Amino acid sequence: MRENPYANTGKNPDEVGYAGDNFVCYTGDAISMAQTQLFAWEAYDKGSEVHLQADPTKLELLYKFFKAKKEDFKAQQKESILEKYGGQEHLDVHPAELLLAQTENYVEYSRHGTVIKGQQNAVVCSKYEEDVKISNHSCIWGSYWKVKWGYQCCHSFVKYSYCTGEAGKEIADTEAILMEEQPEEEEHMTKPKTLMEIHQEKQKETKKKHKKSSNSDSEVGLSFRHAYVSACHFHVTVLSRDFSPTLY
Repeated sequence: MRENPYANTGKNPDEVGYAGDNFVCYTGDAISMAQTQLFAWEAYDKGSEVHLQADPTKLELLYKFFKAKKEDFKAQQKESILEKYGGQEHLDVHPAELLLAQTENYVEYSRHGTVIKGQQNAVVCSKYEEDVKISNHSCIWGSYWKVKWGYQCCHSFVKYSYCTGEAGKEIADTEAILMEEQPEEEEHMTKPKTLMEIHQEKQKETKKKHKKSSNSDSEVGLSFRHAYVSACHFHVTVLSRDFSPTLY
């Protein structure tokens, strides 16, 4: 068998008159015959007395039986693995020839690559996973709203909580009713105060105390002045009586 004498000249093998004989080794029944010969050598090593030239019919029947048995073994092994671990949905895919097949849907594009007509607007998909149900919940997070988001199946407002079903709904409803019955004043009283509010209250109390002390001092001063004026007036009236002239 000869190689192509024009292999390194850059000429196309279809354009030359002779392109060698080696291509015959890779066409027709040459490949199947080579596989049969390889099977005969491996079978002889394992104790089977078969020969391609001495007994070709026996070798051909034995090779067909071997291929059928091998395919059955692969199928059984595949089924056992799928039964144990699952994953059949990943194997049920469309054939490769249909993935890039052409369709009759007419779409007209502009020179910039935008769709002019013939195609509906694509639905915008979220980058987050959708319809993910965790912790035995039958509804997704955000399916229930009452002041804040929660689960519809159990009325729970904690995202990673375990689903309690109808019992959780009853408890959540009773808690909501009790919270609505409480007056708003108690809610304000139980609300913790911030440091700024505490500081402002202390300042108000000190201002009130200072104002009360100033008012009491002014009242004491006024009362003292009033008493002093009344005493002076009484003293003047007494002196005027003592030194008034008497008429005989």
